[in-house]
Amino acid sequence: MAARRGRNPAGRYKISLGKNGKWQAYPRVGTLPNGRPKRVHIERDTAEQVAEAMHELFERVKAAGGTAPKKIETVSEWLDHYLEHIVRPVKPQSTWKAYRSLVETWAKPHIGARRLAGTRNQLEPEHLDGMYNAMRKGGGRKGKGMAESSLVKMHAILSKAFDVAVRRGRALRNVCDLIEAPTARKRKPDGYSVKDAQALLTAAASDRLEARWYLGILLGPRQGEALGIRWPHLDLTAVDEHGEPRPRINLQKQTQRGTWQHGCQDPRACAARKCRTRPCGPSWAHGCPDPGECKRNPRWCPERLQTSCRRHRRACPPPCRLGCTRHAMHCPERVDGGLLEVDLKSEGSVRTLFPPPQVVDALERWRQTQMREAQARGMRWDDQGHVFTTKDGKQLDPRRDYDEWRALARRAGVPMKRLHAARHTAATLLVATGTDISVVQDNMGHADIRTARGYVGPAEDLQREATARLANALFAGELGAMLAAAQAGRTTPGA
Repeated sequence: MAARRGRNPAGRYKISLGKNGKWQAYPRVGTLPNGRPKRVHIERDTAEQVAEAMHELFERVKAAGGTAPKKIETVSEWLDHYLEHIVRPVKPQSTWKAYRSLVETWAKPHIGARRLAGTRNQLEPEHLDGMYNAMRKGGGRKGKGMAESSLVKMHAILSKAFDVAVRRGRALRNVCDLIEAPTARKRKPDGYSVKDAQALLTAAASDRLEARWYLGILLGPRQGEALGIRWPHLDLTAVDEHGEPRPRINLQKQTQRGTWQHGCQDPRACAARKCRTRPCGPSWAHGCPDPGECKRNPRWCPERLQTSCRRHRRACPPPCRLGCTRHAMHCPERVDGGLLEVDLKSEGSVRTLFPPPQVVDALERWRQTQMREAQARGMRWDDQGHVFTTKDGKQLDPRRDYDEWRALARRAGVPMKRLHAARHTAATLLVATGTDISVVQDNMGHADIRTARGYVGPAEDLQREATARLANALFAGELGAMLAAAQAGRTTPGA
């Protein structure tokens, strides 16, 4: 059958009916290396669908700067490319892991099969609304929905990813711009009160890591920043032009614990050696009256009792999925794990701290303690130049640092809070003592002053004193006499 020809509404390229009964066209989208025109094949059920597909194709070529667009990808394929090749090389590993966790848990199951562009199965704003509603309803801890802050983070990840896709011609629009972005209330600062801070400092005076806690509570560096300090970064004997002491601590790097990644060629085969293929089996316990007389393994006790798994303290992990690529810590060629020394969070985080005399004295005492420990261990001392170390000279692990913080809070008799509460406490006390918020911003290393304001919580004792002074001023003198007379008139019988 001869193919019928016609023109699309724009009148630029012919649309013909092929032998298979479908309408098709071969629009030009660029030039091949040999100089010939590069064309793509578009085939649809109707001529109008072909014209619509060509119009979208030309829009994508225009968005890509006149170059031929790549194959239309699904959301899942594009997010994999975005996280692996755009986010991972420039962002800290902790940020990349947080992004990947949200994408794997929510984005891929709900919108991963949708296409970035096209006339069929295209991602629409309603699909994002459905995903956000699913996140609100369930999937969080204890059967609760995800926090609104997680929705805000997810929206930011998708918005940035789709924005890059539009700039590269992979999509024609950013769907995140077509919906109302989720919002979340800022978390209130969880710092300690003045009384609790004094209790922590008192308890820290007898602690091995006294200087670590003085530094955290009084100056407020992040945990990774404090653990990343090396002795060459300290200048505790510096003086100004007048001979006044001006000690300083230069924050240049931070310590983070990285998650091991496979460095082998076949992660699936490597992980298969450690994959769980079946759930945990039952454990056995003695059911006889006197296990001492039984003298058998509980498994062979005639009256044995079946109990749950005793290997895991929490719920037993489920069997691994088919094609699992986890268990990278057992890979013989593992990479990117352990304690890593990375750049600080932002450019504003590279700063200088000016410790008070109490912190300087504590650091000097800590230097002497570290020298005695190194002398006692001799060749076993692992000198890496870090200020805060274990008793054998190794860099202090963030997990162990947190355990030491919990022990300090128990000894001080204060409520147990996360280690970041020391940072909030430092910011709050600085403002409470009359420090300008811009100085607090520089001391905390925040790029935006609004972030510094969010770190500052109310000092309850100072607020109570302020309201008491206000009440005393208002109720004293003539105003106080007038108010007292008015109150007496209202309480007079028959008034």
